Amino acid sequence: MARFGLGRQHRRVPHGRGDFARTPLFIVAVCLVGAILLTVLVGNILRLTLSEEVYDRLTRGEPETEPALPEQDPAYKAIRAPAFRPGDAIDALAGRTAVSLLLNLPDGKTTYTSPVSLYQGLAEEEGTPLEDTMIELASLIPYVSGLYCVQGASAESADLRYAKAMEEGALLREFYRMGGREVVLSGIPFASLDLRSTLAYVSAVKQAAGGELPIGVAIPLTVAEGKDAWELLGSLLEVCDFLVLDLSKEATDPQSPTNDFGVALDVAEILSRAEFYRTQYRMRLLIAEDQQTVYDALQYRLIMDWQVKGSLS
Repeated sequence: MARFGLGRQHRRVPHGRGDFARTPLFIVAVCLVGAILLTVLVGNILRLTLSEEVYDRLTRGEPETEPALPEQDPAYKAIRAPAFRPGDAIDALAGRTAVSLLLNLPDGKTTYTSPVSLYQGLAEEEGTPLEDTMIELASLIPYVSGLYCVQGASAESADLRYAKAMEEGALLREFYRMGGREVVLSGIPFASLDLRSTLAYVSAVKQAAGGELPIGVAIPLTVAEGKDAWELLGSLLEVCDFLVLDLSKEATDPQSPTNDFGVALDVAEILSRAEFYRTQYRMRLLIAEDQQTVYDALQYRLIMDWQVKGSLS
């Protein structure tokens, strides 16, 4: 008699579904499906939370073309503007596209007569009407930059500076409404006026002028070169539309020797000092009417952004 179990043949029982779930193939399949679902989910979240530009960068990489440069401030225009005063002969401006119109003198008296200047007691009835001057210029010159010698910035208190800024803004608003394209504020007493007061004054003038008139501020070269001037220049650009580098106080010698290019050595030194500010802050150059050697150097070097300050006497 055979022992128990020795004569029985061993039979293989087929695996059921539970056995297949434990195979490596099934585990790989589950991982693949999970990865696909996670990718779709993350993609949808990115589309909802990220901007289109950032999403494209993450999914497609950086664009092949270089990004566009920021647009220039439309309030600023590069000009080549000779000096002009109301009552001057306009014939000398033939061929020019811009002019630098002196609006007032250091004592505050306007170089013209107008309703606002008469109301403020800054002009005489027999003066040259601003309206006539602007109409005459408009027939020949498309761009008129007004040069204004500030009066209110030297007032003793913040309240007085604000009150005077409102009066000055009214004058500039009138100039703008008669066809002026921009105004450059010159003569701000940077040495005696702190930064906060300077910014408040310029902001008040711009506000009083209506806000639409582009306002620039003239900065003497010596002030631009001063300690912490970078803070002054950067802060001013937050409240005004452009800056002008004032070279009119820089002394020049008509008898100065010239370099190999015919430029006076003292003028070449001034322009060398000004170059950083002219390019870094895109500052227009302001020169005096009697600085002929500086004017000649600007023409020789093809500097395309300058204006001339008319005689203040």
